[in-house]
Amino acid sequence: MKKVLFTLLCLALIGCSTTQVQMQHKSYRGERADNPIIAIGQFSDYRKHDANWLGAIRGGYGNPLKTLETPKPVKDIVRDAFQDGLRQRGILASADDAKYVLSVDVQQYDCNQYVRKESHIKLDIKVVDIKNNQQVFSDRIAIDNVEGSILSMKTGVFGSVEELKNLAEKTLAQAVDGALDSPGFTRLYKTQ
Repeated sequence: MKKVLFTLLCLALIGCSTTQVQMQHKSYRGERADNPIIAIGQFSDYRKHDANWLGAIRGGYGNPLKTLETPKPVKDIVRDAFQDGLRQRGILASADDAKYVLSVDVQQYDCNQYVRKESHIKLDIKVVDIKNNQQVFSDRIAIDNVEGSILSMKTGVFGSVEELKNLAEKTLAQAVDGALDSPGFTRLYKTQ
């Protein structure tokens, strides 16, 4: 009996780990405008987690077995994705040349797995006209993704950090593309 308990304890300890994950913005579906008028502004993190915490694969009691952390603060990951999205669309400007500045408040961005994999993001976006110091656009983007079966065997210590990270990347890409390709946002640079 002692051997069984010792083996279970060892398996539990082996499963408890923190993995640093590299996040990338992989998506772009909009038109290229070649009109660099929007600069990146302040990105703030209002989540109730540590700055680098992204999510966890959890055990049956909700205990984190595998924790996902980013090498830099999550708000910077989100900022980099927006910067990349603006660059891909040809609308990223330097602070000196910009007509508008884009700022984002990260209200939620996380990924978790109990049985199914989940990733959620909620961003408050605003664009300010620099010359008039007037807000010209605001939006709240919320994306919720759930993948997998409730009968999966790839849970707990068998859950994949890479698969959960990929879902978090997909969720971020959907949020960035959804914001930058929305009619209200595209109106800012297509009418210039």
